[in-house]
Amino acid sequence: MRMVRSSVPGATDRDHAIRLLTERAVLTRMVCRELKDGDGLGNDLRPQTALFILSRWIGDNLPDSVQVEPCPDDGIDQMSVPDGYAELVAQMKSGAQVGKALFMLLTADNRIQHESDHENLKRALAAYWAKHPVTVPAVR
Repeated sequence: MRMVRSSVPGATDRDHAIRLLTERAVLTRMVCRELKDGDGLGNDLRPQTALFILSRWIGDNLPDSVQVEPCPDDGIDQMSVPDGYAELVAQMKSGAQVGKALFMLLTADNRIQHESDHENLKRALAAYWAKHPVTVPAVR
């Protein structure tokens, strides 16, 4: 349930910021999870769909941060981060690198770009899971 009013100054803004961070963190991890559970190459439609959902969320919630079309790292640095949520943002930033690598792979123009992008995706995905094997809790 969303907080709409509070007698505590700034409580509704903090709650809203936490909700946005949490939604984005979940969607970003979804991209990484779908890649990990699939072939890790981005060939399956599931990680592509997860990336599309994340991109749509970014476009809907952070439209001012989008240049041409939403990119997985657009607007992260402009998001409000309440005290205690830096670790969640770090996980999101790491996952955004995976999303960017998947996006690049999906838009590769030739075989050389595809191979390079595939290697970048493998590295980003391995780095993400090495740093973030478990979710970061988002408690109000």
